[in-house]
Amino acid sequence: MAVIVPLVIARQSRTPLSVPIGATAGILAIGGIALSAVGLALFVSTLRLFVTVGRGTLAPWDPPKHLVVRGPYGFVRNPMISWRDLRAVRRVVDAALSPPP
Repeated sequence: MAVIVPLVIARQSRTPLSVPIGATAGILAIGGIALSAVGLALFVSTLRLFVTVGRGTLAPWDPPKHLVVRGPYGFVRNPMISWRDLRAVRRVVDAALSPPP
């Protein structure tokens, strides 16, 4: 969805799509992909801890029954917010890669 919707909007508005070329663009793209991978790993690990240690889920109707203080929760109060922040940084990297209008 994160790729399909912007492509549909770009196609309907007849906006030309281009791929940036160059060493800087490549470095930024690799950095953005790395940030996305770290963010996804953080999300998956917190979800796994909720299920295995907390004996619950993210859903409000089945919250964890035990306090989770392992893994990322040992360092950050809400690591899922950190995941959201990493996604925001990834969007900044994407914006840096996109050519000006």
